[in-house]
Amino acid sequence: MTPVPFRQEQIGKVNVRLEKDIDLQRQAKLVDTLCTSMMQHSDLPNNIVSEKRGKHTLLPNKLPDKYKIDYLITTDFGKQLAFVECKWYMKGWTTIPDQTIKLSLLKVKDLLNWAELTKTKPFFAVRMRDGFYYWMPTRHLLSRATVTMGGRLDRGYAGDIEPMVHVHEVHWDCFYVGQVDV
Repeated sequence: MTPVPFRQEQIGKVNVRLEKDIDLQRQAKLVDTLCTSMMQHSDLPNNIVSEKRGKHTLLPNKLPDKYKIDYLITTDFGKQLAFVECKWYMKGWTTIPDQTIKLSLLKVKDLLNWAELTKTKPFFAVRMRDGFYYWMPTRHLLSRATVTMGGRLDRGYAGDIEPMVHVHEVHWDCFYVGQVDV
């Protein structure tokens, strides 16, 4: 197979906003549900709600594009607690090969860097067909993870093919069961 050269608009950084309004609505639904679930279910793994702080509410704050992370979750009195990157999939776990989600290594690095810098928790939140799930990456888990080249092919951007971290279903914690459409 002869490789096809990239067109000029495919090379380098993409200066086009790739998130559509529907993507932003889906992210908002996902992170709002995560905040509500953490406030209502104190037994969720890696929960960011703490009774030591007294009664408080979790607030999702959409971050500008330059941060490369979707949300910062704070308390209603301004304490930062977590950074969240959101993904919305139309598939169920059983339809994904090896039941693993592939995440951009660069996104994982950015999320971990912001969380370590601010001493907060990093979360990936995903919507699968049967519910919402979250994963808290750690350097320990990443050091043993499978990384392969992959990504999206449908947009035609060279930067969409990049190192991807494989995260198996067993590492994801469910925080909402049921189908949600936006």
